Amino acid sequence: MTAPASPDSHVVSPDGTRIACWTLGAGPPLVLVHGTADDHSIWTAVMEPLSARSRVIAYDRRGRGESGDHSAHSIEKEAEDLAAVVASAGAPVRLLGHSYGCLVALAALPRISERVQRLVLYEAPYRIPIEAKHRDRLEKHLAAGDEEGILTTFVLDVARGAPDELAMVRSMPPVWEQMKRVAHTIPREVEAVTRFRLRGPHPPLLPTLLLQGTRSDRMMTGAARALLAAMPAAEIAVEQLEGQGHLAMVFAPELFAGAVDRFLG
Repeated sequence: MTAPASPDSHVVSPDGTRIACWTLGAGPPLVLVHGTADDHSIWTAVMEPLSARSRVIAYDRRGRGESGDHSAHSIEKEAEDLAAVVASAGAPVRLLGHSYGCLVALAALPRISERVQRLVLYEAPYRIPIEAKHRDRLEKHLAAGDEEGILTTFVLDVARGAPDELAMVRSMPPVWEQMKRVAHTIPREVEAVTRFRLRGPHPPLLPTLLLQGTRSDRMMTGAARALLAAMPAAEIAVEQLEGQGHLAMVFAPELFAGAVDRFLG
């Protein structure tokens, strides 16, 4: 059993943007929210093992893949997109966010908290330091239409990936080409990361799992500490993915799916 090649449904966000969804399996719905420089296909290797216990719903966030876009972008609009996906599930959901997708999930919680049972956040970039010079460089590459420049700056300078990690991704043409197709969305999402804060009432008491890779940059460990401090009311568990970095769902799908399934029960 594999996820369909084409989206099997669409939802429409309040601003009219069409969001494409892929569904696999049966049971309680589990909504997957991908990160920056990705689309729903980043979940390909884990959708099948996760679908053994859940109805897995992956979607293309706005501006990429089979989903539409809007001239005005904000994380609040992305939260509205996610709320529309959750509403379409027809039952209380569990949320799994990766990287920037974690921030989208957190931004959406005030709208959907009554529909969410559990939350899994894999390396949320909460309050990570991003230097202005790197953001400026992204904007210059965007203005020049330099997709490779955007990706190189993002991976090495913003995400602090190692050169060998960049080389590994570039050695996989389908992955690199997919990243180039969504490169135009990276500068705006980096700006959103610098501005995002949990504000007002803390997220409701919601069982939450923070997943971390033991090989990830220490910046992500700092982000996890900042998120823990911002969510004192939540029931939070923390689990380390041994030997993994920021893309365990790609390079260790069984390990990743096992950690998620244990928490979801």
